[in-house]
Amino acid sequence: MTLSVQERTIADDWRAKSRCLKDKRERISSQNSGDTQTVVLYSQDLRSQLSQERDSVRHVSLQKEIEVKDLQTRLEKSVHMNSSTHPYVTNPVLG
Repeated sequence: MTLSVQERTIADDWRAKSRCLKDKRERISSQNSGDTQTVVLYSQDLRSQLSQERDSVRHVSLQKEIEVKDLQTRLEKSVHMNSSTHPYVTNPVLG
């Protein structure tokens, strides 16, 4: 069976378009894969930053807690010393 020139042209066009569509699909698939990798890397980076921020906040919170306890202790000592040196003055903190 022989194909006419027109039929061969149509078949060639169809093959070319098919090849072109396949190339486009592969390019899009590759692009999406690259985009996915970018998103994964970006999310890993954000997780790392979040972890560092949590550690930093935890450190600052503990530091502030220690400072508050130190100040409370100093205040209590000061109040205690004031009440011992002035036995007739009522201390508003201790009552």
